[in-house]
Amino acid sequence: MDQRTRMSPSKPNEKSRCEMMVSSENTDKQLGRLTEYRESFRPIDRKEFSETALSLIDRYRIDNANDPVATFIAIVDQMNANQREAVSQFEAATALASVEFGRIDLAIGKAEETQKRVEALTEALDRMQKDFTLATNKIRERSIVDIVLNHLAPFIYGVLGAIITLLVVFVILRLKIL
Repeated sequence: MDQRTRMSPSKPNEKSRCEMMVSSENTDKQLGRLTEYRESFRPIDRKEFSETALSLIDRYRIDNANDPVATFIAIVDQMNANQREAVSQFEAATALASVEFGRIDLAIGKAEETQKRVEALTEALDRMQKDFTLATNKIRERSIVDIVLNHLAPFIYGVLGAIITLLVVFVILRLKIL
């Protein structure tokens, strides 16, 4: 049966007496916890804590590792350590990323330089193609007689030069000018 129903007052004065009994039972439970808490004393290992946590422990004069405040400080200290580790890993990742971005920038610069060279070669090739097209168009516009004369012109000049040379030699020998 529930304590409330068992201790329900039958008279108005008994109400306060019953409440005192219930509160005294709660106090006994709390005292039992305190004695249990005192029996489970464990000294604080100062190597486990950071300087900030140790300063809090010293400030509140905590000497039992099982103290709830010490447990809370240990939890917060561990969270801070985890956060510092995460931040340092993030900083390392950021540094690696900046190195990689630097490499990417260099690669992009090289690619742009190569692209400019390719564009310059393409422009030169386009100019050569235009010049070749102009030359072939000029050749196509000529008649066959012009083309034959163009190829025979050096031969004709050579024959005429030889004839002139022979005439000069003949005249010199016949007239004995020299």
